[in-house]
Amino acid sequence: MSPTQRSLKYLRTLGYHCSIVERWNPHTKIRQDLFGFADLLCIKEGFSPLLVQVTSSGWSSRIRKIQAEPLAKLALASGFAIEVHGWRKLKTNKNKMTIKVIPITKDVLNEFSDIQSNSGTNKFAAVPKAGFIPAF
Repeated sequence: MSPTQRSLKYLRTLGYHCSIVERWNPHTKIRQDLFGFADLLCIKEGFSPLLVQVTSSGWSSRIRKIQAEPLAKLALASGFAIEVHGWRKLKTNKNKMTIKVIPITKDVLNEFSDIQSNSGTNKFAAVPKAGFIPAF
């Protein structure tokens, strides 16, 4: 079972109605995500629509991918929720998988934009270095 299928099953048990929004582009021979980052679009009554990026490895690179995508900030501002679903095998039982759900918030996206806006300068240059204090 693929990570996307696992996330579909997981979200459906939580009461979400989900659709796969990642598409294969035969001309470029690559997979294209909705808004440049979403594999799944999920809805549930009483909750914000949910955009999900699914992976089995490289969770941090998926977070950076979302942070670098301008439409992610627009999606959050429009009322969407964004999550990264990371799947891995359990250490105790290699036949079972576990999920790590990482919510992407405006704060996570703002951290990236702060780094981008200061890319030419060292924002830590004004911070004094901590001195070594020997133990008594």
